[in-house]
Amino acid sequence: MKAKSNPEENAAPAADSRLSSTPAMTDEQDNLGEIRILTPVVENMVKTIVLDLPGVIDVVTPGANSISGFFGKTETRSAVRVVEDEAKAYAIEIRVALEFGVNLAQIAHNIQTTVLSEIVRMTSHPVSKVDVYIERVEKASPRKVEDKKEPAPSTITDESKDASETPNSQPSES
Repeated sequence: MKAKSNPEENAAPAADSRLSSTPAMTDEQDNLGEIRILTPVVENMVKTIVLDLPGVIDVVTPGANSISGFFGKTETRSAVRVVEDEAKAYAIEIRVALEFGVNLAQIAHNIQTTVLSEIVRMTSHPVSKVDVYIERVEKASPRKVEDKKEPAPSTITDESKDASETPNSQPSES
């Protein structure tokens, strides 16, 4: 007859193996408990990812610029919608305003591939689809273009120029 093993002896190696690997985001997480990423968190992640992409002006609520939106009748759908489908994978909808003059299909495809790869990378959760709806096309305002670029060297020069002018503005002792 085989002796029963001590449960504490079996628990130690399992705990060590869990620490050495990244857990998958599943409904059951062994004995440690459940890990769930709420859909509003994923929606915010998607919005942040999309707004950093070139050619994207904004993530927009559908109908915000329509006649019905003008009179206060706006749809209840949000700019980014994430739901779990039957296979427990994220199905993502994104509504965007893109920059006038860009290749719309190319930008939309870039949104799809980037969102899919980044959400899978950050959540370890499968993504079944990423639907992109282009709600508007508009010219980028200079401010929106500047927001997507790194600070220009001229900004640093202007600040250092102001600092160097301050000592010179004091009256000289003659």
